[in-house]
Amino acid sequence: MTLIEIAVALGSLGLSVVAFFAATRAQGKTQRLEQVKVDAEAYVRAQSIYDKSIEQLSKRNDELYAEVKECKTRIAELERALRLIGQD
Repeated sequence: MTLIEIAVALGSLGLSVVAFFAATRAQGKTQRLEQVKVDAEAYVRAQSIYDKSIEQLSKRNDELYAEVKECKTRIAELERALRLIGQD
C-alpha cells in the first residue's frame, strides 16, 4: 500500500467514525424530542380530564348548595310550625 492509499483509508475510517457519532447523536436528540412530544400529549389529555373533573365537581357543588338551601328553608318552616303548635 502506498502512503496515499493509507491516507485515503484512514480518511474514510475517520469520516465513518464521525458519521457514526453524528448519527448516534441525532438519534438521541430525535428520541428526546419524541419523548417531549409524548409528554406534551399526555399533559393535554390530563388537562382535559382535569378540566372535566373540575366542571363536574363544580356542578355537583352547586347542586349540593341548592339542596342545603332547600333543607334550611324546610327546617325553618318546621321550626315555625313547632312554635305555633307550642303556643296553642
